Amino acid sequence: MAFANVTYAGTGAQTGFTIPFTYLAQSFIVVKLDDVLQTISTHYTIDNSTSKVNFLVAPTNAAVVYIQRVTANTEAGLVVNYSDGSGLTAADLNKSTTQLLHIIQEALDLNITLNNIGFIDDDTMSTATDAVVSSSESLKAYVDGTTGLGNIVDDVSPQSGADHDFNGFDVQFDDNTGIRDDSDNEQVTFQKTASAVNNLDVTNAATGSGPTISSTGDDTNVDLNLDTKATGAINLKTDGTTRCDVNASGLKLSTGARVGAVLDEDSMTSNSDTALATQQSIKAYVDLAGTSAAIIKIVSATTFSGASTVDIALDTATYTGFMLNLSDVVCSSGNRSLYVRFSNDGGSTFKSGSGDYESVVTDDVFFGGAGIEKDTEIILSFSNLSSLGGSHAITAHINIVEAASTSLRTSVTSQTAGVDLVGVPEKSHASAVVVTAEENDYIRVISSAGTISGSYTLYGIK
Repeated sequence: MAFANVTYAGTGAQTGFTIPFTYLAQSFIVVKLDDVLQTISTHYTIDNSTSKVNFLVAPTNAAVVYIQRVTANTEAGLVVNYSDGSGLTAADLNKSTTQLLHIIQEALDLNITLNNIGFIDDDTMSTATDAVVSSSESLKAYVDGTTGLGNIVDDVSPQSGADHDFNGFDVQFDDNTGIRDDSDNEQVTFQKTASAVNNLDVTNAATGSGPTISSTGDDTNVDLNLDTKATGAINLKTDGTTRCDVNASGLKLSTGARVGAVLDEDSMTSNSDTALATQQSIKAYVDLAGTSAAIIKIVSATTFSGASTVDIALDTATYTGFMLNLSDVVCSSGNRSLYVRFSNDGGSTFKSGSGDYESVVTDDVFFGGAGIEKDTEIILSFSNLSSLGGSHAITAHINIVEAASTSLRTSVTSQTAGVDLVGVPEKSHASAVVVTAEENDYIRVISSAGTISGSYTLYGIK
């Protein structure tokens, strides 16, 4: 079953046709009617809420409706662009991953088709087309049922009045002969192997499926070989556009680098820009790098709702630093601030004494000027946040360093954005430390009052 295309038959009345696969943008959807490209707004619209293509005029009965997803696969078509210093959200990461998944699915949908030639079994040869070859049974039946036919060998330009049915017999070609068009140009040439036991199968298909070219024969396992003349390339296309080509230098997907090899080198000594690396070699190289290479991994991620506190474990035995992203956070009531506190006993108690934390607010919109403040918590946001969700929700990016150290103080930098009670977008930036130098293995997110809902992702750095 295809990942990203579907075919329907019109009824003369039906206007809405379901898109059974996900898509990131309406511009990635291609619609054809009887193989003619349709234009959005002119011929149809797309309803994202129902995932349907709605024609302005219902396709006629038995008309072929073809819907395909063609996701942008160039840098200009990225649905998410990252920049230094910007907030990294789960939603953006999910969009980027989904775009890559869609491109892979569409590549898997590619197939090779053989055009312009068919095989038919018609004793009357009523089709009378030069685009098919008749079976030996239909040819015999037609010849046997025709009067006045002389020796076909003596006819230098024989013609038939219908398709050939060879009645179950084969068509035999001499070596290096084949099929020509009506201008006597070669279309297919057959080459003979005297001891051949393996060959091709060409299978047609009903509506909604593609024809198949496959290998068959006496051997248990039969390869399918595609070869070119000299340095020619093998091209795979969809809708007339090359999606993949292979030549003497390697394989290339639409755009980007051409790959000539897949290497299994734990040391990555080749350092080649035309070779891919195996999963095992990537893992080995990263593991060998040890502490000389920074590694960022997702430690935990969850969604919370109506929580009075959100407690998150910091795996200080494995990681030297952490990044905590809070997304779509909503307080149960307005005019609230968002704080964090730390624990050094596995989350049993959290530091909340006066002067346990020192912070400097670098955006003085609400705090009356930057300066060191001693507090019972580290403030992340301003004090008049809206309790509305959606575009008013809070996002925060928190960097935590030296949480595992017993001799250095745990330090925090944060950037928080949200909307205040009157709908004005606001942001705050803060730098803070835990006053006592000791290991801190838990962090708590808390509102100044009420509960909070949202999600978080914790990354570990080592």
